[in-house]
Amino acid sequence: MEVSIFDVIGNGVSNAEVSEVIISKLKKKYQKEFTVKMIGNRFGTYTDDTVTTYCSPKDNENLIFTATLNKEQTKLEDDYELRYVAFELEEEIKEEFKKMNIEVMVKAEVIGKNKIDEFLSVQEFIKKFKGTSFLTYIISNNAIEEENLNKVYKHIEERYQDIYLKTLLYAISEEGFKQCYEIYKNSPGITDSIIERYEVKQEVIMKIFEGKIYRIK
Repeated sequence: MEVSIFDVIGNGVSNAEVSEVIISKLKKKYQKEFTVKMIGNRFGTYTDDTVTTYCSPKDNENLIFTATLNKEQTKLEDDYELRYVAFELEEEIKEEFKKMNIEVMVKAEVIGKNKIDEFLSVQEFIKKFKGTSFLTYIISNNAIEEENLNKVYKHIEERYQDIYLKTLLYAISEEGFKQCYEIYKNSPGITDSIIERYEVKQEVIMKIFEGKIYRIK
């Protein structure tokens, strides 16, 4: 649920103030402008000492990443560079489905790596961090024929040599797809169970491993 940036989050500190601090620190670090899309856990973690936000660079509002600020507002941690890699994969998959007039929402995450300190393409990342894998969630508003799934996966396998990729694909209703999009458009990933939240018309699990494509379900 999106939170107003004017809500007070504790100790008299408003979301607007926190957003300004985070944007300033991100700008100093990356030398570009950013937007705070959502404020999530606000000094409400187990240790009660951080605030977590979802942000995006102004030149690419669809690239959502996490930035966490400590309560003293002195230390900021983010996964912008890691999400930069995952976002490329998301866009590549969406583009391949788009060629077949299939609308999907894609969220990708890197498994086995929490942070990197440079901007890499997917292929550069695969070569540098061998054995690291990707997990993608694909949400569609219609069941997707196996032939089309294989085309997309074949393209990804050829485009990104040596990629380890697992995909969970869920086809849900048109209305469910709209709701899902609104919920997750400002989030770096999918956090809830799609099966529990929506009526799933199709569930597919596929993976690419050692240059081969497998359909698990």
